[in-house]
Amino acid sequence: MKRLHVHVAVKDLADSVRFYSTLFGVRPSVLEPDYAKWMLDDPRVNFAVSKKGQSPGLDHLGLQVESEGELREVVEQLRSAGQEVLEQKNASCCYTRSDKAWVTDPQGLRWESFHTFGALTTFGEDLPPLEGGAQTTLLEAKTVAQPAARCGAGTESKGLTCGASRQEEAVAKPDVHAVVQERYGTIARAGAPIPEAACGGPRPEDIAARLGYDRTAVEAVPDGANLGLGCGAPLTIAALQPGETVLDLGSGAGFDAFLAAREVGSTGHVIGVDITSEMLDRARRNAKAGGYQNVEFREGRIEALPVEDNSVDVVISNCVINLVPDKAAVYREVARVLRPGGRVIISDIVLERSLPDCIAASVAAYTGCVAGAALREDYLQTVRSSGLMDVKVESDKNFGELAASMIPDDLREQAAKLGIDVKEVGATVRSLTITALKSGVGDARIRG
Repeated sequence: MKRLHVHVAVKDLADSVRFYSTLFGVRPSVLEPDYAKWMLDDPRVNFAVSKKGQSPGLDHLGLQVESEGELREVVEQLRSAGQEVLEQKNASCCYTRSDKAWVTDPQGLRWESFHTFGALTTFGEDLPPLEGGAQTTLLEAKTVAQPAARCGAGTESKGLTCGASRQEEAVAKPDVHAVVQERYGTIARAGAPIPEAACGGPRPEDIAARLGYDRTAVEAVPDGANLGLGCGAPLTIAALQPGETVLDLGSGAGFDAFLAAREVGSTGHVIGVDITSEMLDRARRNAKAGGYQNVEFREGRIEALPVEDNSVDVVISNCVINLVPDKAAVYREVARVLRPGGRVIISDIVLERSLPDCIAASVAAYTGCVAGAALREDYLQTVRSSGLMDVKVESDKNFGELAASMIPDDLREQAAKLGIDVKEVGATVRSLTITALKSGVGDARIRG
């Protein structure tokens, strides 16, 4: 089923969000510092506003389709009408990846038809300018060296924007995995955290010390393993023993995995699981550089672990589960792979109260470990419901200062216009370190 698309260029996004939210009677399903979108069912419209247009007003209209086949049908209809059609494959725009077809109607109004299949963490960019600085037009775009990889091919020499959407409520649907992979892949390629990109901030050594890691131990891991992406120090209370098998959920560049490997020794084994290929590559290079023979890194989702039943003694994780929409699935998997009597030590972010929509809908806040966090009691109940026992909160710290540092400046400004106190929001963000056990003969207890 098709959906009408309307894209309006605005000067003041916050004012426009207030106006249209009142008009439609609902908050936007997607809200970013430069873009907002309402997916309405009555009428069935994808209505978007952005600050990307050169002048305020109607930027373009369009049709959103639900499949590649539907898009092909629309393209053929446009061609039958005698319209010049510019097709774009894998276009990056409006926080999405989409296949598109652009036309201009007899009045000169731009229309796009598009099929969206993925989410992005940035708005995107227009087709590159031609030599001399002129803006690419519809016909000229066919000769540009980078066709179909940009957003907003148009027919006039004005600043062009496009209005495709990422999937409705992307941070609450499976596409969140693509968002997380892209953002953390960027960090892995850089070999260092980037501001407002992930948990922990830009100074890994300072973050580790603040979280409770011993500086001597931190210095012992390979360079580039500590990317400052944690919110706790689960290994400080894990009391790992020689010969144990440890599973690290969301192992990143290997920081906690390497620390665990030192404690379990040559007779022990550490398994790191991560979904981001760039992180896995970096972790494996780090393992080789550090001469670690008892560590391996596996690709997979932590809600569907590539690990055998009843095969590990200890599960650790540091500021990762909050990034997964289905947290219950993660903890069921933890219970599955633990041996009877095995133990869990996990640091994660929770909320004392719900976040304002402005921040809860932000991809940057999601990948910064804030927007994806669950309410405290809901989180703890999820752990208990997985079949794990003796669930305890070992550490409960205010994570507000670091949480506030993860919020981009333009999102801060937008929040301020909406009357949201970012510091007050930060105060609701907590870092918990929790422990739990899997029942069985000779139940282990958290030592230390």
